[in-house]
Amino acid sequence: MQSRKRFRPLLGALLGALLITACGRAEPPEPTATPSPTATVPSTTPTPVPTVGEPLPAGQRTFRLLPGASRAQYQAEEEFLSGAAPQLGKALGITSTIGSTNQIQGTFTLDVRDGLQIVGGLIEVDISTLASDDPRRDRAIRERFLQSDTYPTATFVPLEMEGFPATYNLGDVVHFKLTGDLTIRDVTQRVTFNVRASYDGQRIRGDADAVLRMTQFGFDPPAIANLLMVADSFLLQIFFTAEEADG
Repeated sequence: MQSRKRFRPLLGALLGALLITACGRAEPPEPTATPSPTATVPSTTPTPVPTVGEPLPAGQRTFRLLPGASRAQYQAEEEFLSGAAPQLGKALGITSTIGSTNQIQGTFTLDVRDGLQIVGGLIEVDISTLASDDPRRDRAIRERFLQSDTYPTATFVPLEMEGFPATYNLGDVVHFKLTGDLTIRDVTQRVTFNVRASYDGQRIRGDADAVLRMTQFGFDPPAIANLLMVADSFLLQIFFTAEEADG
């Protein structure tokens, strides 16, 4: 029980995912750096996550995201132009658009000895199921821009945690950073999520967010002459609930 009280929650995130929310923010903040639009960043391969049911080394614990209890979400800024009212039924101006999916799954393994460390994990999101308030937008994203009909799965491999507090009590909400490799389409980028999470002795619950650019992952933001323009930067957020896996 003492190790549980000292246990540090982790996000296995997402996301893959591809797109966001920091609900209430009309304009996502600019990222501090802009990687090359189509560059693939080589990553260090993490220790493989043991198969559920396979014995873990002493001090390691594997958690699994609960089906239906986690989701990936994006938030992007759209500007509707003069032709949007007659052709799309949209009012002229700037608005914040949200799309989400609960088709997210995965596991992550933590080493709880002598300070919390992430030692493996893989999170997968079916980004072809992202849905907003407009089916026409969702179809255009799948077919023309994100091309998620062709590249339906986004993955996140967590590699490193930073900033976790030195002490932790069950139920406390803690803030830390989680860095890993996010792959969307066929492009992998190293990204860092800001994480807020709590552990009640049974489940880890929390959310994580990162500001990204569409051009980082090899596709241009949607733009249709006289209809709309979408900002390159977007906010990606993962809401997650995880339980310790059996075995």
